[in-house]
Amino acid sequence: MTGRRPGRAAAVGLGSLAVAVLLPHAAAPAGAGPCGTTREAQLIVTSVERRVTLCYERREVKSFKVRLARNGPGKIQAGDARLPLGTYKLGVPRDSEKYGLFIPIGYPTARQAAAGYTGDALGVHGPPRAARWLGSLVDPFVKTQGCVGLATDDQMRQVAAFVLAQHVRTISIQ
Repeated sequence: MTGRRPGRAAAVGLGSLAVAVLLPHAAAPAGAGPCGTTREAQLIVTSVERRVTLCYERREVKSFKVRLARNGPGKIQAGDARLPLGTYKLGVPRDSEKYGLFIPIGYPTARQAAAGYTGDALGVHGPPRAARWLGSLVDPFVKTQGCVGLATDDQMRQVAAFVLAQHVRTISIQ
């Protein structure tokens, strides 16, 4: 958490792993911070702060620093190593040989595709397998090709468990 009293925990199975997910109890007031726009459980990525925030009922459950695309925000075409901006559908967390865990992001949207935006295989993921030993030190050294990357497998398991437990369907990247 971010200095607030922890809420109630919900255990979630992710493969053979059970992860406790904190749900807000006395978190920030509803409507405060990045979670204030909708009651729906969602992930909010703020590219300026380089953070992903787990939101439940307009409250912050947890927040993590993230690695973002090498060339910054504003993805338009495949291979541009940019982060897409907008609200996207999230897929189901799955195992990944390259990143441990991977949650697909539905980029481009139908409207973006009609406007000529291209790209695929974007998602939220853990650290590259070859660099995971760096832990949180991975962030300054490893950029993504358009994804949202978490520094540790534990952080990624927490995000994946939250997505599964709360039936999170969207990610907003700002």
